Amino acid sequence: MKLIELVQASPALQKLIRQDLPLPTAYAVMKMVDKYNVDLSFYGMELVKADGDQEKISALQEMDVQTDLERIRIRMDENIILSPTDVKYLQPIIDFYKEEKT
Repeated sequence: MKLIELVQASPALQKLIRQDLPLPTAYAVMKMVDKYNVDLSFYGMELVKADGDQEKISALQEMDVQTDLERIRIRMDENIILSPTDVKYLQPIIDFYKEEKT
């Protein structure tokens, strides 16, 4: 995942952490947000250092975010309110799925 994708997903992650989720999912989301907050802080500090230099900003945004976290799986029938934009930006880190009926 590129750093810019994480930056774009940040508002949706903030929205997601305010949702009521099953405990295992809530715990996984909390761990993910803790990890990604380090990357977002780094981005903020480096953005200030870039001082408007578009070349530096572009290079920063294209950096890979290293993570050892598995994608979080969230059932689509959970009572979670997200916009289509939120879902789009969360897709690189969240696996939204629908239970197959047997």
